[in-house]
Amino acid sequence: MLNKKVLSPLVCAEWYSQTGAMHLNSNSESEDIFIAKEERDLLFYGLADGQSGKAFCRQGAYEVLTVIANYIKKKGITALSEYEHVDEIQYEIIKIIRKKLNNLAETRNTSVYEFASTILAMGIEPKTGNYVTVHLGDGGIFGKRGDGSINFISTPDNGITSRYTWLTTSENALLHLRIGFGSISNYDRVIMYTDGAESICRGTSITQSAKRIVLDNEKSWKIGEILHTSEPADDATCVVIDCDIVLENSL
Repeated sequence: MLNKKVLSPLVCAEWYSQTGAMHLNSNSESEDIFIAKEERDLLFYGLADGQSGKAFCRQGAYEVLTVIANYIKKKGITALSEYEHVDEIQYEIIKIIRKKLNNLAETRNTSVYEFASTILAMGIEPKTGNYVTVHLGDGGIFGKRGDGSINFISTPDNGITSRYTWLTTSENALLHLRIGFGSISNYDRVIMYTDGAESICRGTSITQSAKRIVLDNEKSWKIGEILHTSEPADDATCVVIDCDIVLENSL
């Protein structure tokens, strides 16, 4: 089914999720997980795609996104951007992820691999407009700039083949966790998407229908309409962040 939610209290983003055919046919839930925190000092949007076949991938995805949101809130985006070495941030985030997953595995008395997922997160500091991205695996983030061009903020990172991706439980996760910084003032609208949303973007190829909506500043629900009518095989989720609303609420 198509899920839509308008977030609050700042209402800077909407999210749309279409359960994939495989899960619809088996009457099971989507393994795409989305969380949001829209507060005066932090806007946080997180997407995670749980690894298929893993018993607790949904729980693992939710918990990992939550600890990342808490980490960003505690540290502060501007302070993080001033770190001399980004690899320190990568190490700290992987450390808290591993700690959380190990605790979950111990509680469930099962393997840590049962909680595997990708990570795609964006935190925005409303007061300054500074943002940070945290990305592990596939999915991606792109945005429309003020000059009308479309720019990728964070691209998918697949492995040896397009079907292979990096997960929170991957041995080399530290080498593939990517941290990015920038200013949301450079964008009119930002789109976050999971790999199943091929009707919006496949890898780094944005579909013409999605590009038209973004470039023409059409209503964000049309993104959800594309997801729904495409009847995706895999779970598909998109988050649409309207950056002008972010900036208005920071004044």
